[in-house]
Amino acid sequence: MAGPVTTSILGNTSFTFVNVFRSSSATKFPRGTFSYASATTDRLLDSTATSDVSVTWTAESSRVYLLTYSEPQVKVTNFSGPVNTDMTIRVDNTVGAQVALTRHAMLGVTSPMLCMVILTDLSGPMTYAGCLRTASTAGTPTAFRSATSPAYMTVQDIGGN
Repeated sequence: MAGPVTTSILGNTSFTFVNVFRSSSATKFPRGTFSYASATTDRLLDSTATSDVSVTWTAESSRVYLLTYSEPQVKVTNFSGPVNTDMTIRVDNTVGAQVALTRHAMLGVTSPMLCMVILTDLSGPMTYAGCLRTASTAGTPTAFRSATSPAYMTVQDIGGN
C-alpha cells in the first residue's frame, strides 16, 4: 500500500507491576535499521525528479516503519521570484507515488534538508526512492555531498502496530 495511512500506532507501554511479560508483547519491540543507502557525489538539481538513494526491504503487515531521507547541504536557486526545491520520498522510483514532501523556497540559501514518513500496513518487497527536484535551474542549484557528509536514506522498524 502506498501513501499516508491514518492507522493509530499502539505503544508498548502497558507493563505494570502485575502484568506478565509475554512473547506477544516482545514482538512489538523495534527491530532497528532494515536498509541504508548513501550518496557521496554532488548532484546538480533539475526540473524533473532525480534520485541517488533508495532503500529496499521486505515488509510485514504488523510492523511500523520510519523512512528518513537526508541531504546534508542543498543550495537552492537564486532565480528572482518564488521557486520551490522539493525533496520527496516516492514508491519504487522518481515517478512513483509520493508519500512525503519537504519544500524549500528561500532564494540562494544553502541548508540541510530532511524528509521523513511513517508507514504502516505494508507487506512484501518494498522499494522507496529519495528524490530531489527544483522549479528553476537558474544559479546552479546543487546537492552538496561528501564521504564524511553523505546524503542518505534509511528504513527503520520502529515497532509493531
